[in-house]
Amino acid sequence: MRKIAGMTVLTAALLTGCAPKQAPPPPAPVAPARPTVALDPESYMAFTASSALFGVQASRMAEARGSTNKVKKFASTVVMDQTGIGAQLSFAGRYIDLLPSSRPLPEHQQMLQMLATATDFDGTYKAQLARVLREAAAAHRAFEASGDSPTLRPVARFAAPVCEKNLAALQKL
Repeated sequence: MRKIAGMTVLTAALLTGCAPKQAPPPPAPVAPARPTVALDPESYMAFTASSALFGVQASRMAEARGSTNKVKKFASTVVMDQTGIGAQLSFAGRYIDLLPSSRPLPEHQQMLQMLATATDFDGTYKAQLARVLREAAAAHRAFEASGDSPTLRPVARFAAPVCEKNLAALQKL
């Protein structure tokens, strides 16, 4: 065997595999997606009402099943905030004959069913809620900027920062 600085090549190779490795940097916070095209009013109402309903129902589960008081307190805030968004959508929808559904879209319903049976409730709740809040915030921002309904644009202007605030608080949990 060949010697390198008093060590055999084999020993040197083994020791280099034991060298401490740097930990990867923590992931950067994910900013809400910003679609450039607003949904039509009917699709906007259906999607954002379902998103708010998901937030309320998932957070009610979290109030009961969350593993810490911090998660439960956060969930209570989300229930209030997303109920407010739902109320704004319903109020505005009356003026344009476009009421939100009282049932979530199939995608959100499926997520709620997954959450109800999750073994890692907190992790599933956080991941699902982050996704829904990001998508809802993006839909509200796009509609605020270029939505076709002057009645729904103020709702979008109100709702986008609420979703973004909930998302920022969620990322700190």
